[in-house]
Amino acid sequence: MQTSPRCNFIGIAYCGGQHPLAFATLDAHQKLQTLSVGRLADLHAYLAGQGEALVVCGLPLSRPQQGEMRPLEEELIQRGLPCHQTPAEPASLHPAARFGSTLADILDKLGYATDLESDAPLHLVESHPGAAYHHLLGLRPFDSHTLEGRLQRQLILFEREMPIPDPMDFFEEVTRHKLMHGILPTKDLYSPAELNVLVLAHTAWLEANQPEDILTLGDISSGQILLPKPF
Repeated sequence: MQTSPRCNFIGIAYCGGQHPLAFATLDAHQKLQTLSVGRLADLHAYLAGQGEALVVCGLPLSRPQQGEMRPLEEELIQRGLPCHQTPAEPASLHPAARFGSTLADILDKLGYATDLESDAPLHLVESHPGAAYHHLLGLRPFDSHTLEGRLQRQLILFEREMPIPDPMDFFEEVTRHKLMHGILPTKDLYSPAELNVLVLAHTAWLEANQPEDILTLGDISSGQILLPKPF
């Protein structure tokens, strides 16, 4: 796909709670423009205001046409990568899949194309943050809700030249006094939800700027998923 310097690269992920959706926006230089959590209505308004954007969504955007899961999910499992395993029956959909299905309908009405070969200024495609980090690292990462998991994921993104704080600075700020008093210098570390949307936004940026560093699984008829390749 062709993009202009005005294109925004947006990642969306499910995070649960009263504000169940997280989203991040990168510019053409991968500089962070937006990092937020909110409700579906907030996200709808934000995406409706985009002039040119590539959205990579960490939610299932379709259901299987037949069988118990989509072909792209079968491919992820064969590769030992995590996936949503989306059921065919709407009543059986887990929350992330319900939000994904609703979001796909909303963005379709807003003119977001799912075919990356389209000349449309707005595009939507699926990914999976857990699979993205696993694929980049070459092994299963630490749990995303642990301190070591957050450090590891942020380091992966920092090493890929995203202009974000270096997570290794955390170790320079840890002192005996802080540890003894239960104080950890985590102000420059992103939350699990934030790290999920950052890797999805990075995937969007790669698809537009370095497509040779993207692995595409599935097909346009049954659903596709993008994963960043390790350098």
